[in-house]
Amino acid sequence: MYRGIGVCDGVVIAKAFVLKKETTIYQTRSGLTDQKEIERFNHAVETFIENTLEFVAKIDQSAGNEHAQILEAQTVIVKDPGIRESIIEAINEGWTAETAVSSAFSMFADMFIAMKNDMMKERAHDLEDIKIRLLEILTGNVCRDIDSITEECVIVARDMTPSETSRINKEFVRGVVTETGGINSHMAIMAKAMNLVTVLSIENITSHVKTGDTIAINGGTGEVVINPSSSELVEFNKQLDEFSVYKKELEAYKSRESITLDGIRVEIAANVGSPEDLDAVINSTADGIGLFRTEFLFMEGDSPPDEEQQFKVYKQVAEAMGDKSVIIRSLDIGGDKELPYLNLQKEENPFLGYRAIRLCLGDKELFNTQLRALLRAGNYGNIKIMIPMICTITELRQAKAIIADIKSGLLSDGVPINNDIEIGVMIETPAAALIADLLAREADFFSIGTNDLIQYTMAVDRGNEKVQYLYSAYEPAVIRSIYNIIKAGKDAGIFVGMCGESAGDVNMIPFLLACGLDEFSMSAQSVLRARKIVCNLSKSELQSDLEKILNMSTREEIFDYLKTIYSSIAI
Repeated sequence: MYRGIGVCDGVVIAKAFVLKKETTIYQTRSGLTDQKEIERFNHAVETFIENTLEFVAKIDQSAGNEHAQILEAQTVIVKDPGIRESIIEAINEGWTAETAVSSAFSMFADMFIAMKNDMMKERAHDLEDIKIRLLEILTGNVCRDIDSITEECVIVARDMTPSETSRINKEFVRGVVTETGGINSHMAIMAKAMNLVTVLSIENITSHVKTGDTIAINGGTGEVVINPSSSELVEFNKQLDEFSVYKKELEAYKSRESITLDGIRVEIAANVGSPEDLDAVINSTADGIGLFRTEFLFMEGDSPPDEEQQFKVYKQVAEAMGDKSVIIRSLDIGGDKELPYLNLQKEENPFLGYRAIRLCLGDKELFNTQLRALLRAGNYGNIKIMIPMICTITELRQAKAIIADIKSGLLSDGVPINNDIEIGVMIETPAAALIADLLAREADFFSIGTNDLIQYTMAVDRGNEKVQYLYSAYEPAVIRSIYNIIKAGKDAGIFVGMCGESAGDVNMIPFLLACGLDEFSMSAQSVLRARKIVCNLSKSELQSDLEKILNMSTREEIFDYLKTIYSSIAI
C-alpha cells in the first residue's frame, strides 16, 4: 500500500492508465530566415491562445470560472514581454523557434523553482506546461493520450498540468494519482472543484504501476493499492459501499434546514467565483452565498469592466438566489492576483502591499464604479457588500462614507437602489481581529477569511513548503483569534460568518458552532456534508468544551480533540 495526499473524498477501483510524456524532437538550427521563424512563433502563440480558451470553456463547465482562471492565466504568461524578448533574441541568433521557446521558458521556470517556494513552483509548472504545448504546436506532434481514453480508468502520472487536467473526461476518468503536487497545488485546487477522486505526492508511483493494472484509491485517506489482493479488494469495496451509502444519505439533507439538535439555526452557504458556479450552488440547496468573488470580472479583459457589465452580473446572482443572502466582496486585487492594465508598481512583499481596500481607496474611480453597480443590483435581491483586508477603523469609515455619497447621488438621480444594504467587514488580518470589538460597532456583519488570517497571524507564506507546518487553523493563536472575533461580533449583536477553507473542515465545524458562528460558507460540493454534521450536533453540549480547547497549548492537541468530537457524532 502507498499513501499520498488525498485531496478529494471518494473511493475508486479501476484499471490504471499511465500517462507517459514523450520528449518532443526538433531541429535546433533553422534553415529559414529569422522573420519566418518569428512568424512561426507568433502563429504558435495565436494557436496556443485559441486552444487554451477552448480548455477554459471546458473547465468552466466542470469546475467553475474561478478554477478556469488558473488555465486562463496562461494566455497572459505566453505573451509576457520578457519571455517574448528572450525568444526573439534567440531566433535572431539563428536558433529555431522550438529551441528559442524551450530555452526561454526553461530559463524562467528554473528561476521560479530556485526560489524554493511552492507558489513559485506552481508558476514554474505553468511555464513548463506552456513550453510543452508550444513545442507540440510548432512540431505538429500533439500528445493525444488523455483524449484517447474511452474506458473507465485512474490516470497515473508524474504530474498533471492545468491544460491536461482540463482535458479529463469524467465519464471515463474516475480518479488521478500523481508523484508530485501538494494540497495547495493547481492540481489539488482543480481536482476539488471537479470533484475528481485524487491522491497526490506518491514518489515514483509511475515506476510501480503499468497501464492495465488494477488500482484502488481512497481520496479521503490518500491510500493507493496496486493490484490489490482479494482481502484488500474486500476492504476497498467495503469503503466504496460505505461512501455510496454516505452520498445517498447526504441527498436527504437537501430538504433539511440547517438546524442543530437543540434547535439552533445556522446558514450553510457557498463560496462562488462566477455566475457559472450558480447551478452547483442552487443544486446543493445552500442557504445563501457567503462569498461572491468579483475578481473574475476584472481579469477577463484588458480594461476594467464598466458599471453596466458589473451590474448585470450582480443582478443575475441576486435574482438567482431570491431571498437568500448574497455577500459580494468588493475588489480584492493584489498579492498573487494582478491586473496588468492597472500598471501597479512591482512590490517586494505584495501580500503586505497595495491590495484590496487599500487599492480601492487609492483608485476611487475603480471603486466607485463597482459600488454603483452593487447598490443598483441590491434592488433585485438580498445583496450585502463585504470589504476585504480592513486593518483600521478609518478604512471602514472611508469605505462607508464613499458608499453613502454614491447612495445619495443615485437617489438624487432617481435610480432605484437598496438604501438599507448591509456593509460588512472581512476579518482576515491580526489588526482587524484585535479591534474586532471596535469594528463590530460600525459594521453590519463580519465574515472571517481564515486563509489570510492564518497566513498573517502565523507570519507564514502558505506557498513556502519549509514553513507549511505553521499554516494551520488549529494553531492556538488562530483558534483564539477566531473565538475572539466571533465573540466580539455576538457581543455587538451582529451576524458573523466564515468564508475561509476552515468553514467546511469537518473537524472545525463543532468548534465554530460552539463559538456561535452564524454562517459557514464553503465550496458547493461541501454544503450537504456540513449541513449533515450541523444537524447532528448540539450547540449547548459543545459549548462545555470551549474553555478546554482554548487552553490547549499545541495544534496537535486541538486537532486530536476536535477530531474525537467529530468522530463521536452519530452520522
